[in-house]
Amino acid sequence: MATIRHPKPCVIFLKNPCFSQRLLMKTIIRSVVIALATLCIFLFIHSRTPKKTAPTQTVLRLGISADNPPFTFVKDGVYVGFEIDLARALASQMKCNLEILDLDFGGLIPAVKNDVVDLVISGFNITEERKKNVAFSDPYYFAETGIIAHEPIRQAADLANKRIGFQHGSIWEDEAKSIACASNGVEVVGFHRINQIVQELEQHSIDAIVIETTVAQQILDSHPHFKVSSIPSHSTQNGIGVVVPNGSKLLDQINPALAEIKQNGTLKKLTDKWFANA
Repeated sequence: MATIRHPKPCVIFLKNPCFSQRLLMKTIIRSVVIALATLCIFLFIHSRTPKKTAPTQTVLRLGISADNPPFTFVKDGVYVGFEIDLARALASQMKCNLEILDLDFGGLIPAVKNDVVDLVISGFNITEERKKNVAFSDPYYFAETGIIAHEPIRQAADLANKRIGFQHGSIWEDEAKSIACASNGVEVVGFHRINQIVQELEQHSIDAIVIETTVAQQILDSHPHFKVSSIPSHSTQNGIGVVVPNGSKLLDQINPALAEIKQNGTLKKLTDKWFANA
């Protein structure tokens, strides 16, 4: 008789559901801890790594006296003129930005000496007397001495017994005093702003103004009844330069920048632009 064999029952062992959940939670917690630890390490390394920032340009404080057309003046609320364009050309060569401070001319030398400004570009003739207090760049312009009056002045002697106006602190103060020493009865009077001097001449409170010839021509445009003459002068033979404090390292940047704009024709273009009709 055949023997019937029954298959052995298949037994399936099911894992404890609570045990499975605990294992899952441990896995999640371990992953979160590892992620947080990795983030902390990254942030720590990042904080200790020197940051590369874009280099910022140096800001130079430029002192001017904006009453001296065509060198420096205000037009439509903006500083313009030969020396403003020159200052911007130099700043471009030096890779610097400019912060402009408009002061009375007589206050510009004290401002540069007392660290109110870093440099001055405002028609300062280079003289031995001034070099005792400040330093100068190489010259960028050579001025001539002009006389504005109601009648033509052909020589310094024509100013005898007259009242002469000049701008305080300018080279023309020295010129006026030299004329006074050489001529009889000359009285010299100083003012802070050129427009003040012109107004005094217009009102006949003074008889003449000692000033730079190209500035005189600009004044003549708005006062055609005035007469402009030029006279010989030794005070202007060294030219006009950029003013900086004594010992300033800025000259090591200004003079090469000035030489470059002379060499590449920029200075001539500026001179032609502002003085072609002077």
